[in-house]
Amino acid sequence: MKTRPVAAFAALLLSAGLLLAAPPATLAATPTGTVAVKTQKMSKPTLNSPQLGWYNAKQNLALTCYARGQAVTGYFSPWLPNGGFDDLWYKTSDGGFVADIDIDTKSNSPVTPACTDPFTTAPNPTVSGTAAVGQTLRALPGSWDPAATFGYQWLLAGTPVAGATAPTWTPPASALGKTVSVRVTGSKPGFANATRTSTATPAVTRGTLIPGTPVISGIPTPGQTLTATPGTWSPAPSYSYQWRRNGAAIPGASGTSYKVVAADTNTDLTVLVTGNATAYNPASALSAPVRAGKQFAAAPTPTISGGLDAGSRLTAVVGTWSPAPALGYQWLRNGTPIAGATGTAYVLTAADAGTSVSFRTTASLAGYAATSRTSAALATRRAFAPSPVPVIRGYFAAGQTVTALAGTWGPGNVALGYQWLRNGTPIPGATNSTLALSSGQIGAQLSVRVTATQPGFTTAVRTSAATVVSATTAGLKPYRLPFPKGRSYSILQGPAEHAKGILPQYNKDAVDFGLGMGSPVSASASGLVVFSGTATAGDVEVRIDHGNNRCTLYAHLSRVSVTAGTPIQQGQLLGYSGQSGMASAPHLHWNVIYCDSQISREVPDSVELGTKYTVGTMATSQNG
Repeated sequence: MKTRPVAAFAALLLSAGLLLAAPPATLAATPTGTVAVKTQKMSKPTLNSPQLGWYNAKQNLALTCYARGQAVTGYFSPWLPNGGFDDLWYKTSDGGFVADIDIDTKSNSPVTPACTDPFTTAPNPTVSGTAAVGQTLRALPGSWDPAATFGYQWLLAGTPVAGATAPTWTPPASALGKTVSVRVTGSKPGFANATRTSTATPAVTRGTLIPGTPVISGIPTPGQTLTATPGTWSPAPSYSYQWRRNGAAIPGASGTSYKVVAADTNTDLTVLVTGNATAYNPASALSAPVRAGKQFAAAPTPTISGGLDAGSRLTAVVGTWSPAPALGYQWLRNGTPIAGATGTAYVLTAADAGTSVSFRTTASLAGYAATSRTSAALATRRAFAPSPVPVIRGYFAAGQTVTALAGTWGPGNVALGYQWLRNGTPIPGATNSTLALSSGQIGAQLSVRVTATQPGFTTAVRTSAATVVSATTAGLKPYRLPFPKGRSYSILQGPAEHAKGILPQYNKDAVDFGLGMGSPVSASASGLVVFSGTATAGDVEVRIDHGNNRCTLYAHLSRVSVTAGTPIQQGQLLGYSGQSGMASAPHLHWNVIYCDSQISREVPDSVELGTKYTVGTMATSQNG
């Protein structure tokens, strides 16, 4: 007996995947069910199928079979945790479907066998692709109703192909001249399997060979032997060769090698490679030409020297050729010619960072084989990316300790060195990431220089902005309003109002500004971005760590423009205002919080307003 009240068919839809299979029950000889409430007779086991009429309350129904269909609310199974949803439907003797939740069958389990109705729509499949050897064909089963799971069997001249049971199939050479079709079988619980076969394709034609690129190796001078390699072909065929002189076939030169003769001097030698494979059309490919002639008595390999970083000048030493030829020059990046770099000097660009740069000399002289020599490659250094500008967090006052935030450098494991500067001059011994400020530094401009090193990379140096050291922290106002200088916005909610709202421990010191949608939001103080993105409450926000467990929060943004791990300067763009998360209208929520607990810590003490943020007043930023 069902253990909870039944419900009408106006139930909400939910995925049938939530239903867990109930233990099997002994099937009744003549299964019946009694209608609990007046409900629809449906043509399929779904709430949105055509309605065939009504079943009245107390009406007894003869049940033919069951089907798993659309899950509906109303019945809470004892086998489902905390209730659940039921997708069990029965087909009745009059051909309609009724949900199990609306009838009483005296059982929580199916009381009939599963339905094996035919598919409403089961079209013949089609074959996509060209019926040729080596070309992939694809079976398109069409749109079945209801959606089915498909099995495939490819047929060659009507006979099943062993193992060809995937949605795609590539005809082998043995398929040449035969037709191809595909047999698709659709299946779904509660429905009878259906098999459909496509129309046969035209007879399979010969395939198309994909040729490789032939290459000639050896010294093209009389008496020397050249060798041809065919390159990579698909599929691998058998090869035949024909050597050519200035494009004309050389009689008898049909092997993989050719001995250069005197008649070849000052001519271009090539080799034509022809591939043949069973059931494929033949294909041919021609090598690049080599110029035949005598060899230079001296053909030196050039050398290059210079710096390894972008902006450095490289110089090539060509050497002395004998006899003296006409020389051409080409700089190479990873073996590929650099456009326009055809002199003996070259200045490295950003595109060369982290590559191998070499220099090639090509010599030409009447009666001599064209000859090239390439220098050893020079491995250039890469540039760090990212390479952030450091910031300093903490109070710039005597007796305080400030911390340098170098940010996230990359790629790889970057070694970072620190040097604190007073008025731009290094402070002796101040080479740690922290610095204790003394009374002797009062009035000085304090900054920090970070040096990044890593083998294979250009050494990078970045220096923070400078800040004046004060005598005490009294009167220091570390924050500026979180929007660009000169912009004014109304204060929508201040600390007093937030303290009365929900979660006051998290919001009591916050300030809301009516920035509208898409206004730029700036960093109110320098620090390290520790979060940027969508928070658990659904709002887009940025959090910046300023040291001493003090963070600023910028919430309800529409999008962000910084990433976590990035040092940020006061006034730098963080993102744009919006209405994300729990917000009734576009605005910016600004709060100083404890970094670890995110509880509101203090009223933002800014240059402009101090601690007074009265609702309805206008705040104008002095943020530079």
